[in-house]
Amino acid sequence: MHAKNHYHRDLEPENILLTEDELGELQVRMIDFGAHCEGAKASQTTIEKQLWMCPEVREGKGFFGAKSEIHGVGMLLYYTVWQKEPFENLADAI
Repeated sequence: MHAKNHYHRDLEPENILLTEDELGELQVRMIDFGAHCEGAKASQTTIEKQLWMCPEVREGKGFFGAKSEIHGVGMLLYYTVWQKEPFENLADAI
């Protein structure tokens, strides 16, 4: 997706599905591309769960492509291991 200059911008557990293909192998699928953008610079979009946003987007400094999406991947990994959100409130996430 990033190789084609497309960015999800709203990575959170609710947007990741685990499915099996016809051979029974696990596949990871992303859904909800409502905040999707093409190109590293994107206009502001309202994303409801601000805790999952990267700090630069939350602070209005902009979106910087794959660099900004790394935050979402880290948040998802944390959630996968600990089964809870890394921050309990927005003040802790800043």
